[in-house]
Amino acid sequence: MINLRTNCVLWENYEEYALQRGQMVCTLLSNHLCLKGAKILDFGAGNGGVAVQLARQGAFVSAVEINAEKCANIQEAAQKTKLPIKVMSRVPEGEIFDAVVLLDVIEHLDHWRRWLKLFTAHLNPQGIIYLSTPNKFAALNMICDPHFSLPIVALLDRHWVKRIVAEWLGWQPRDRQDLPQLLSLKELDCGIRRAGFSWSFINRGVLDYALKNPPSLWNRPLHLQIIRLLQLIRFDRALVRMMSDEKNHFNEFVNPTWYMLLKKRDA
Repeated sequence: MINLRTNCVLWENYEEYALQRGQMVCTLLSNHLCLKGAKILDFGAGNGGVAVQLARQGAFVSAVEINAEKCANIQEAAQKTKLPIKVMSRVPEGEIFDAVVLLDVIEHLDHWRRWLKLFTAHLNPQGIIYLSTPNKFAALNMICDPHFSLPIVALLDRHWVKRIVAEWLGWQPRDRQDLPQLLSLKELDCGIRRAGFSWSFINRGVLDYALKNPPSLWNRPLHLQIIRLLQLIRFDRALVRMMSDEKNHFNEFVNPTWYMLLKKRDA
C-alpha cells in the first residue's frame, strides 16, 4: 500500500505540474526555434500542459493524444483560452512541422523506431525533435523506477511490466497497451541514427532551468524536498556543473533521464 500511495502522489503531481513542465519545454525550444508562428506537433500530449504553453508563445500546435479523456481536457483548455491548438488522435497526414515534442513518450511506444522514422517525413529540413526519456540502466531507476516506484521494473521488457503492475498488483488495466519499456543509451542512439537523425544532449540546460523551477522536472514530494535543501545550502549550481552533455559513462549509468535535440542528418 505504501508503494501504491507513493505512485498515486507521483502522478497527481505530474498532472498538477503540467504547465510548469510545458514552460520548460518552451524555454528550451526557444533557444533553437522561433516559437511565434511555428508549427509544432506535441505527440503524446497528455493533459496538454506543453501544448498550452507553446500556443501561448504563438505556436500553432497539433496535440496528438490517444486517451479520450485527456483529449477532452486539452480541447477544453484550448476553447477556454482561444489558443491555436488542434487536438487529434493520430498524426495528421501530409502536414509538415517545424518541431516535434516527444516528452516522456517513446518508452511507451511498441515500435518507437518506426515512429521516429515517420517523423522525418513530417519535419521540414531544419526541423527539430525535443525528446526526453528515462534511462534503463540508471542506478536510481533500477532502485525505484520512474513510473511505478518499484525496484528492478526499469530493466524489464513491456511483457513483464504488464504482468507485474497490471496482472499481479492490479495497479493498471489489463488491456492497457502503452505500458513503458525503458531504453538503454545504446538502443536509443542506434534507433535515432537509423531513423535519419543526429542528436545532442541538452541535460545541462534542463537541469539549470529546473533548479530554478523544481516542479517543471520533479514530481515526487521527496525529490522536491531534496532540491529545496540543496538550494538552501547552495549546492544547486554545483549540480549543474556536474551534469554532462557528453556521451559518456555518466549518461549511460547515472543520469536518470535524458533530454535531447534531434535534427535530420542532412540538415
